[in-house]
Amino acid sequence: MIARYASLTFAVLLLCTVSPSLTAAEPEHSNHPHHLAGVVGVASHESRDGRFLGLEYEYRLTEKWGVGGYYEQTFDGFDLEALGLMATYHPGQNWRLLGGIGGEGKLNTDKTKLLVRAAIAYDFHVGSVSLSPLLAIDWIEDNSYVVYLGLGVGFGF
Repeated sequence: MIARYASLTFAVLLLCTVSPSLTAAEPEHSNHPHHLAGVVGVASHESRDGRFLGLEYEYRLTEKWGVGGYYEQTFDGFDLEALGLMATYHPGQNWRLLGGIGGEGKLNTDKTKLLVRAAIAYDFHVGSVSLSPLLAIDWIEDNSYVVYLGLGVGFGF
């Protein structure tokens, strides 16, 4: 299942790179310092796949840099939740590079493991609304990792 989503995500990101004029950001989007998005997709860990839902928030400090956080729940036997802080770099052409730290734990327990996250996303803008394919990897303190492929739908305000 994850391979199918990976190839779809790769195709969308390739299209964005090859044809930036199709996805150029509309000027009014950059005027919003706050961005809130819901994210849905699939997660993969140790040859198991599951669905995830999440929220992410970014406060834009400058044209290139932002800070924020995220919360996600992963289902289908994972039953995990993650909460973290992120720094976002906007190199241009609607790309976002994200990095941060957080905690991950089983739902309804108090045991939490440290995680480090790296992610890449591409934002399609229509006014203050964005659609964003996303690829993220969480490295967890127990030497495991989780790969997330998702689509974010957000708005600036």
